[in-house]
Amino acid sequence: MEILDNCNLYSTSRITMLVDKSLITISYNNICMHDLLQEMGWEIIREQHRDDCGKWSRLWLFEDVHHVLTYNRVMCFGTHEVKGIMLNKSEQRLTHLDGKSFSNMRNLRLLKISNVDLSEDLQHLSDELRFLKWPEYPSSSLPLNFQPLNLFELNLCRSRIKYLWKGMKVLYIS
Repeated sequence: MEILDNCNLYSTSRITMLVDKSLITISYNNICMHDLLQEMGWEIIREQHRDDCGKWSRLWLFEDVHHVLTYNRVMCFGTHEVKGIMLNKSEQRLTHLDGKSFSNMRNLRLLKISNVDLSEDLQHLSDELRFLKWPEYPSSSLPLNFQPLNLFELNLCRSRIKYLWKGMKVLYIS
């Protein structure tokens, strides 16, 4: 609910509506939905741009995430559309990525990723990020130009991070 609220999606009313329509259930503080319903949502995202996963608003399959992050640094195709990347415990590693892999993702709000090898430090993260979970984050700091004004959860457990960024940043808390 915090993630939805911090994306201005008014979680309480929307979740209540989905529960009332039996589209989701809440059990032990977890939101659950039927696999077919989740697959239908994924198919709706795919249908928007069948041949270009870089224009999808959400990425969740290893092959698609790998494709977008690998070619993002070379081509400036549609990656500004990506708002969320979520790989759950991928056993495959994302390799041969450089520090520019996230450079065109200006609207990225949710990033939950692991098993990533970067050949150099990350150069860009979206200032729109609200949720960042990156176990074993490979760089020693966050990008210098990252302005975490919208960030409400940062989880870099088991990372190589030594400091968040060089110098001082003014963070405004509302």
